[in-house]
Amino acid sequence: MKGSGYFDISAFLRRLKDRPDLHRAGMVLVHNGVVRGTSRDGTPVSAVEIRVDRARLAEILAETRALPGIVAAEAEIREGTLR
Repeated sequence: MKGSGYFDISAFLRRLKDRPDLHRAGMVLVHNGVVRGTSRDGTPVSAVEIRVDRARLAEILAETRALPGIVAAEAEIREGTLR
């Protein structure tokens, strides 16, 4: 989500718990990426530039939602220069 600050996991979980089909869920998986201090090769990193292919993201979410046993799939992504 562009310019919104940090991911609010509490708000996300509240939305999830309001789902009428929550009883079918066995887990919640959250990936919260951060800008690391160095690259994998040890080079210092101060920021990362993120651009999202929203059409591809929509495809991935639709494919994931169609999988057996999946109750929901959501994504919140920040774009731009992240520090």
